Amino acid sequence: MKSRFTYLIWLGAFVVFLGAMGCEKQRVRVAPKFSSYPPFLAADPAEVDELLSEMSTDQLIGQMLILRVCGEPSSQVYQWARRSTIGGAIMYDIGLKRFLVVSDSLRSIAAPLFWQGTEASFLLNNQFNDLPVFPAEATLRVSPAADTLREWLSRIYPAQALASGVHVSFSINVPKDSLSEENCATTVCEELDRIIEFNRRHILSMGHSLRPSLFTTPRDSFRVLDSLLRPYRQLIRQGIGGFWLDPAAVGLSRQPAGYAVKLLRERLDFSGLLAGETTTPAMAEALLIAGADLLVINDDPLLIHQYLRRLVRSGALSRATLEEKVRRILLAKVWSYQLPEIQEGEVQDGLQTTFSKTAPKPPINRDRVLAHFTSEDWRVLQHRISEASLSMAHRHRQLPLSGAFPRLYRIIQYGGGPAKSFTQFVSRYARVDTAYVLSDTRWKTQLRTELDSFKSHHFILVLDKPEGWKPADTAFLSAIARLAKQVPTVVAHFGDEQQLEQLDTSYAIIHAPERTEDTEALMAQLLFGAAAGQGRLSPALLQRFDYARFGLPKVLRLTYSRPSTVGIAPEKLAGIDAIVNSAIGKKSHAGVPGGSSQKRADYLF
Repeated sequence: MKSRFTYLIWLGAFVVFLGAMGCEKQRVRVAPKFSSYPPFLAADPAEVDELLSEMSTDQLIGQMLILRVCGEPSSQVYQWARRSTIGGAIMYDIGLKRFLVVSDSLRSIAAPLFWQGTEASFLLNNQFNDLPVFPAEATLRVSPAADTLREWLSRIYPAQALASGVHVSFSINVPKDSLSEENCATTVCEELDRIIEFNRRHILSMGHSLRPSLFTTPRDSFRVLDSLLRPYRQLIRQGIGGFWLDPAAVGLSRQPAGYAVKLLRERLDFSGLLAGETTTPAMAEALLIAGADLLVINDDPLLIHQYLRRLVRSGALSRATLEEKVRRILLAKVWSYQLPEIQEGEVQDGLQTTFSKTAPKPPINRDRVLAHFTSEDWRVLQHRISEASLSMAHRHRQLPLSGAFPRLYRIIQYGGGPAKSFTQFVSRYARVDTAYVLSDTRWKTQLRTELDSFKSHHFILVLDKPEGWKPADTAFLSAIARLAKQVPTVVAHFGDEQQLEQLDTSYAIIHAPERTEDTEALMAQLLFGAAAGQGRLSPALLQRFDYARFGLPKVLRLTYSRPSTVGIAPEKLAGIDAIVNSAIGKKSHAGVPGGSSQKRADYLF
């Protein structure tokens, strides 16, 4: 029982650590030791051979197909699993509890060895549609505690996968950089560490992806090809289970059959799996010709399944080649269904109970997994990461805004949908006259009207252009620079930091790498000194906006936040609500307006 909440305690401690951390110094990370080639190759071949001997051609083909399932699976998915039409599923955009129930159901009816996969990048949290969205890569990258946080996530994600019954992760990134002799580039280290943790838990790791340049570079250009292959070689030495085939690399002209496998076998001594995504039978055939073992599909698998069956019957896909591919898959599946080699008494990050080395993986402990993912500590962590990713750039101490009466603010937006949460929170600190989204075709007229009629306003401009600036946006950005010279203007920018290079230095800028309800609320509070962004802008932007001259922003006003962010357990506030609502109803406190029941939306600290 003591170990039951070990992980939650660890998560809480990390939240406290992140909150207390200011700016993390860049640490030199030592490269992890290389382990071995795909560990699933050490699985018992006798068990696999026995499985192969009992499988029909249809069952062999089904082992190669992995179905993506968005939302609640239909009854057909269960039928396909029962009939061995598919050998695994990748479920996403589904509730956590339903995911656990469906995973158990599919494994119980499918035979043999049904795989549950994931394509989540950092954590499983975002795979479930009833959990708060965890910050994206862009947000993590600019956090002052980025290195420590990402190193921590490299250990937590595999533990989550093991506890949730995941067998294969299609999420390893292939870095463009390679490992130096002594030290480790951050991106390389993260992927190498993650492979180690996945292998410890007998979860197959698949890397994105074999790039087209590997197959278009002349074979006699040894130096160039070796440079391209170096990151792959390091992942292979670490024990990665396989790679995706880039769709652009499939079906290249003048390439012999099995060219992807040949490159990996001859140049890198790799014997793992290859996977590819297919939407048509022709694409499935091209992937098989290139050397793919697994085919990931989004729609009805019967069309692909029947096409492959015809290839086998016609001899275009020999039974021997089919069995060779499925044998590798089954070796990986047998290995992924085994328990990791953990010493007696060791606990897997508080999520896995103690077990012996020889028993199969136990059923999913739903209560423990639910307790982990629904812990309030996750909300606190996500809130603090989002707040720490915010940054501000201004030259003349224009921030924070005062919001003092009778000043009026007008919020106008360019790109994206209405920033409702942003507007709501700005209204809590200042008087907002109105907020609207500029028309792509009428913005010139709209801005001209603003200047003529509302020169007493202060403007807050929300920019949300996730696809990047287009030539048509240049005129708009120039117009905003002119507007800022006549009326006090602040720009709230969501998206890629590089877009800030196109903005002017005449107005203040606040920036968030991604736009969510949480970051909208935090950006509004940053404007008025109620949040402290610590995002790391690039040196060029720091110099351009003289941001470094003023240092990091400080919290100067009361902030709106969740109770747990200041150490108050939400369940302890239930009684407080009852007391406050009762007092309001009875008019028992001086200064409390009576006659109306007020619903608590959030807490003010």
